[in-house]
Amino acid sequence: MTREEVKSKLKEYNSGNTVYNNGIRSANRVAKIWINKVFDDFESRTCESCYFFNYDRYQGIALCYNHENRQEYINDANMQVTSDFSCNKWEKK
Repeated sequence: MTREEVKSKLKEYNSGNTVYNNGIRSANRVAKIWINKVFDDFESRTCESCYFFNYDRYQGIALCYNHENRQEYINDANMQVTSDFSCNKWEKK
């Protein structure tokens, strides 16, 4: 689900009651702030900002040094990644 899809699920305010509409508007503003925070955090979890990311300048490739991402079929080699790749084993640098 994308950021915009989540925001589209927020309750609409089209009731005749002004107090009710203002309450919904206010709740939607707060919800949008939190939705943005959650998605910004999630989208920032790319290999480039991960503890396990290492760019090998000599070979010109990016590698993941997380032992859980090893490629066993290539003699336990580190996984080659792109800088915008993201996985669920991300750790903050």
